Amino acid sequence: MTRILYWNVQDFSINKIANPSLDREPGTTITKAAASADRLQIMRGMVQAATPDIIVIVELETPFGGKGRLVAGNAPLASEQLLLAVRNVTGDGSWMMVPPLQTGRKEGVIVFYRSDNYSFCGPYSWPGGQGPSRPLQLPVAPYPAPFNNYLPQRNIPAGAPNAGFPEHLMAGKASGYTVRAGYDDAGGPLNFGGRSRDPFCVQFAEFTGAGVQRVLTVFGIHSPANALYAREYMDDLADCAEIVDGQLAGEIRVIVGDFNINLYNAAGVVDPRYVAMTAAPVNYELGIRVLGAPPPAPAGPPPTGFMFDGYYATHIKPRRSAKYWSTNGETQYYPGYGYIGARRIANFFAIDNVMARNFAGPVWPAAGPANVSILNGITGTPYHNLAGLYPAPAPPLNASPGYVPVPNLMNNAPFNAVPDRAPNHVAGVSQNFRNWYNYGRLRSTSDHLPIVAVV
Repeated sequence: MTRILYWNVQDFSINKIANPSLDREPGTTITKAAASADRLQIMRGMVQAATPDIIVIVELETPFGGKGRLVAGNAPLASEQLLLAVRNVTGDGSWMMVPPLQTGRKEGVIVFYRSDNYSFCGPYSWPGGQGPSRPLQLPVAPYPAPFNNYLPQRNIPAGAPNAGFPEHLMAGKASGYTVRAGYDDAGGPLNFGGRSRDPFCVQFAEFTGAGVQRVLTVFGIHSPANALYAREYMDDLADCAEIVDGQLAGEIRVIVGDFNINLYNAAGVVDPRYVAMTAAPVNYELGIRVLGAPPPAPAGPPPTGFMFDGYYATHIKPRRSAKYWSTNGETQYYPGYGYIGARRIANFFAIDNVMARNFAGPVWPAAGPANVSILNGITGTPYHNLAGLYPAPAPPLNASPGYVPVPNLMNNAPFNAVPDRAPNHVAGVSQNFRNWYNYGRLRSTSDHLPIVAVV
């Protein structure tokens, strides 16, 4: 089995994790250098908790020169520093990095993998220079520095895609997608839009001493933030040949990303765009998914929203908008309280997700997505059931509680407690909750929560 850690790390750059400035971090009494060290520690902790085999990071900041070209500016240094941190925190020097490519305007994707059990197979090759990457053809050429040190100097093993070719000359695919079978224009170009970020596709062969066991094709996604464009983008994913057609025996395909579409609506009904991804002929399984009908209203104060929202939430509010307490007019419930959502939006219901399709048979157990965890350092995970509000043992709406232990990373009482109903607001609680060593450093690291999936 393979553990994949996915995370949309907001505006990821070198200053996120290694800012040399001694100026004061806004809203704190510490320097920007110290703040960046705290953020790196948060990221290291999530990697340590997840114990992944593959890591996918979206929202890497880069100047834009064209889809499929190498990231530029400070993006190579930021990627390299994070790779070194992953090697350090895991104690595993086998971690390698697929050279990050530009997927759209000002953005790229980072993919790390353990080279002791996985071989990078492309699917594209590197033509030399700044690229862009292209379908495998000769001649292939080395990456320029520093990208020439990110991949192992060995040939892809027999039984894997592109077997026999040098692994260090392979590349991810960040452009050139086509329309799937069943349409008049099948095989023609699929345009995700000039302002959209194309999927970043990477392929790995999982091997043991007995040889290649299976192939994993992973797509890193960052959909447009605009709701209309995000829906069009999801439709394009369902129409993409590389996602739908020609799956090999022994191949599992995994789509991880920020889809910018709520998983379900206020009635607990899954959005039709996600349904299109799970219906034939696309047939992907959602990792975070709604398995039951909305539960009845709980006993106690009248709810201001569904109590199960926080079990699905992957996006959190800015510091000034976030709450962790109740008021006389509004009771906040575990685990989302009042920090899930965005500045002007009450909640996002799993806009990040993982979808997977096996060549034969389901990826996750039919009883529920037991192989998927949202990593929440604000409350800690796995999540528990709301005691006395819904029938035990399952959380409401059969949400997955997750399986990866992550501690509550907030330091000061009463915020190291996670009551089912948040206590009422008292003087000083806002400042205490939002300060750097509670919610502040977590939200500064990213506005998204990471996800781990076992496939």
